[in-house]
Amino acid sequence: MEANATVSFNPMDLVMAIPHTLHTIELRFDERRAIAWMRGHWYMSFVYSAIYLLLIYLGRKLMEGRSKYDLRTALCCWSAGLSLYSFYAVYRIAPIAYGMVYFGGFQHAVCDTMSYIGSMGGGIWAFLFPLSKLPELFDTTFIVLRKQKLVILHWYHHVTVFIYCWFSYAYPISTGIWFGIVNYSVHAIMYAYYAVRASGRTPPKWVAKSITTIQLSQMFAGIILNYLASKALLENKTCEMNPFAIGISIFFYSSYAILFSNFYYWTYVYKKAPKKTSEAVSNGIGNGHASITANGSSTSNGNTNGFSKNGCLHQSKPKMS
Repeated sequence: MEANATVSFNPMDLVMAIPHTLHTIELRFDERRAIAWMRGHWYMSFVYSAIYLLLIYLGRKLMEGRSKYDLRTALCCWSAGLSLYSFYAVYRIAPIAYGMVYFGGFQHAVCDTMSYIGSMGGGIWAFLFPLSKLPELFDTTFIVLRKQKLVILHWYHHVTVFIYCWFSYAYPISTGIWFGIVNYSVHAIMYAYYAVRASGRTPPKWVAKSITTIQLSQMFAGIILNYLASKALLENKTCEMNPFAIGISIFFYSSYAILFSNFYYWTYVYKKAPKKTSEAVSNGIGNGHASITANGSSTSNGNTNGFSKNGCLHQSKPKMS
């Protein structure tokens, strides 16, 4: 054997080891300990939310009189990362949900918390779901630094989803796996769209409309799932839900449905007579990230064209900074 024999390194060996490593982490994850930790630190969701709202106020004040930042590359990378994470989470959780439906029926899948406890792999993704809502708050940083219009729909949705997801994991609810799958799926598509837009490409207008429709459908799906859980409780069937959790969930999902419905109306249904001196403008997706002009191109000043009307967006003339 040669004394100075070299050891070859193949980067693909490292890439191929990632799935095995993730699988090992999944199997060793202690969901009961995670639930206990979330339950003991429930107040942190309110602390982080308060800091988030304070930073929004201070950030907008700081940006007054300052030139906006472009940040397209950072936004593209950030959105692409969240999209990939969401896609992978769906890939890991969906088989568990399918198995619950296949072996026990849909009613069992709606009323059982096996996705949290004893799922042998899916537990960590249920745990990461509420935690992922914390970095998602960072979305607003791009809106503030790029001096885009920040609407109620954006920050209200971010804060309430974060708090409710933390609560629903700390005190496990059986519908949680379905909320997670639907939300992960929507975010996988939504953040992919944001990444494409930030890269300088302009998808067809129907893409933004379709994503908003999917977002709105998510809210009604949440209401339906809560109805099925409450129906099971009223029929004295075994269902790992409680009236308080159902009531809070229905309240939030209903408020989201109203806000997204108003957004959808003002963005895609309401027809305002165009002025001769300006083009009619239609806005992007309900999260308040981007705007799209009527001909499908992005606005030149980079600002979101939606202005608040009763807390939602409506068509308006581009604001020049």
